[in-house]
Amino acid sequence: MHTTRTRMNLGLAMLALTGTAAAAVEINFTRLARSGDQVPGGTETFVNFSAPSASNGNYAWSGEAVGASGIYARINGVDQAIARSGDANPAGGTFTDSNFGLALGKIDGEDVAFRAAGGIYARFAGNPLQLIANTSTLNPNTGSNYTNFQQPYISSGGIGFMNAASGPQLSMTVFAGGTLNPVISANDTLPAPMSGNLRLAGQGVYKDGIVGIQVFDSGSPSRQGILTNRGGSFNMIASGYQNIPGQSFNFGQFLDPTIQGDHIAFIAWGPNGTGPNGVGSYKGIFLDDNTNPLTTLVDTNTFLSDGRRITDLTRGPGLFGDTMLFIAGVDGGNALANVFAYYEGEIVSIADTSTPIDGRMPASFNIAADGALYAEDRGVFLVNFTDGSRGIYAFVIPAPGTGVLIAAAGLVCARRRRA
Repeated sequence: MHTTRTRMNLGLAMLALTGTAAAAVEINFTRLARSGDQVPGGTETFVNFSAPSASNGNYAWSGEAVGASGIYARINGVDQAIARSGDANPAGGTFTDSNFGLALGKIDGEDVAFRAAGGIYARFAGNPLQLIANTSTLNPNTGSNYTNFQQPYISSGGIGFMNAASGPQLSMTVFAGGTLNPVISANDTLPAPMSGNLRLAGQGVYKDGIVGIQVFDSGSPSRQGILTNRGGSFNMIASGYQNIPGQSFNFGQFLDPTIQGDHIAFIAWGPNGTGPNGVGSYKGIFLDDNTNPLTTLVDTNTFLSDGRRITDLTRGPGLFGDTMLFIAGVDGGNALANVFAYYEGEIVSIADTSTPIDGRMPASFNIAADGALYAEDRGVFLVNFTDGSRGIYAFVIPAPGTGVLIAAAGLVCARRRRA
């Protein structure tokens, strides 16, 4: 059996990912909201959710409820509506349920940002909700109005967001100091080794003044890469013009860039036929720490301590300190069936579809990578249950070897940890 030993430390990229057995302790979950729960400040009940975001022990999420869909948060232990159907829209009129379709609530400290009603909105530290930009706002990148907003990312009082994914309005903007500042636009020249200009963009994330963007160039064929302005100028973290570390083939596709300090991590995969046993595509999570060569954190050559193999990587990486959270498939099974963390030198199973959570059986999981962890041992995720309901749960990972329960406020359930 071939075992890959990956090395990871978000500061030094040097800790061994050995897959050693985890201690027999419990991982505890706190329910933030579940289908059927009453919405904060109202009588309506939640029916659906999007992946939550967490920061400093505070949480934000998009919740669907008939007549009360909106962005909700738990801040300093108090559940509240940031904006919901029926509330006044700073741009005029009132919000409706449909305004919050496909929205995600992003939180940084007590600041919350979100996309709704054709615009980007934010509430800073409990101040009144404000409009950041909408389709009546001039885009400083292009000289014409914004057209199609992607999800925003909020950090240290700034907000970064993409507009459109292709065409002449493709751009990224950062709102800081009360001003919309252009970052990059369609047809801007991409740095080497990319070919030509920015043709298409996927996700664009923002944190502490740094952006990370999944970009496509104008070469033939077009290739993908992860672009950043870290250090004050644009450079490529990785691209389809280079080999995947330790592999004989190039990067093919990229997903979920995540920023922590000057570290940038992402999911990427290779060509078809490079996956486990020659089936599907090789996938991995990779880290650029701005010092060492690009590092493979975990991939589809990684075996767990019980002999199971990671065969798909679908969501992540969530980063905080030396902890990484990700969602993976094992032994060819459901690609969204397992939430894992690299924690204290181990791959730890946080949750999977074989164990009940809150009295219900999980069918799959999801995380918002940029806000999935808010401490090295604490995070949040979305659960899709087999009965069609959904729930948002925070978790605490006990230190290895403690053999004790670590309870969180509102504890509702626990599961045994294994690697």
